Amino acid sequence: ENFHNHKIQNMDLISKYRSELMGIAIIWVILYHLILTQNSPYSFGFLDSILGNGYGGVDIFLYLSGFGLVRSWNKCLQQNHSHAINLFYKRRILRLAPTYIFICILYSIYQNNWNTLFYSISTIGHWINHNRYDWYVPTILLLYLSFPILYKLIQKYKFRFLIISFIIILLVTISFNYLSITNDLRMLSISRIPIFILGIYHGICPISYFNRSYYFRNTILMFIGLVLLFSLKHSPLRILFCGGLYQLTFLFITPGLCHIISWTLNTIKLPILNRILSLLGILSYELYLIHLKLIENIVKLPFFGEINHWVYFTILIILIITISYMTNKLMHIILNIISKIKFSI
Repeated sequence: ENFHNHKIQNMDLISKYRSELMGIAIIWVILYHLILTQNSPYSFGFLDSILGNGYGGVDIFLYLSGFGLVRSWNKCLQQNHSHAINLFYKRRILRLAPTYIFICILYSIYQNNWNTLFYSISTIGHWINHNRYDWYVPTILLLYLSFPILYKLIQKYKFRFLIISFIIILLVTISFNYLSITNDLRMLSISRIPIFILGIYHGICPISYFNRSYYFRNTILMFIGLVLLFSLKHSPLRILFCGGLYQLTFLFITPGLCHIISWTLNTIKLPILNRILSLLGILSYELYLIHLKLIENIVKLPFFGEINHWVYFTILIILIITISYMTNKLMHIILNIISKIKFSI
């Protein structure tokens, strides 16, 4: 019985610290964009080698999304089985669309370029490699729309489906790196399909799967993934960053990394730290969208050279968190008003 409870506790550890994990992931992504922005004066010393792989934060998002969507899908089935798919899509779109549209409108006003707005909001721009705000929202939207199909395929074929998917995506990314002479952001999307599928797979696994050997395997796979990533980055071959191979290594790294972080947070028990990370995790979607163009262009922002760059960054981060919080609350208010109007009708 104690061992059974131990397995349940470990299985729920990622769910328990899901917001904190997403908070750590968004910090990783923001600092990654900070140190790699053109002409960036920012450096964190020996941590730069870790922060330079901050695109792995996106893999944490997608892994946790796949993991969490399983519960969301099951709740939709319990509430209204015949209309579960409509309910599921409605919740996902209402979570993504309002904030994304709002940010895209602000960005188009800033650029004074309304052509970007259509291609960004429709997400068509990303898939035709044209004007876009970013690649992440088009990617996660497509993955969310594909979830019910992926869920059924994983239920039917289980681990075989993950292996087949990984092999297909691996062959695609190898072919792209061999044939292409330019980076293509669409490969960032394609290479993230396996980690999303893995999240779904772990979300529907039976309790008996989560035993001690499972965590040991994840730790070993994490180190294998790190070795592969290091080898790719130091390979004499021309490996494109936007070719997908770097990102594919996080299929091995992410589960073990999430378990280690969750276990650490559960062991050290620092409530203030957990609350901060949890808040950042809750705001991670808004933080991602709002920080993107600001941090990537920080050296071009007003008064940058007139203020100490660390003070400038601190002020900018406070503004980004504040705007993200206000945006999150505003969208909740708007959605509540819409739901009440529909209910009254």
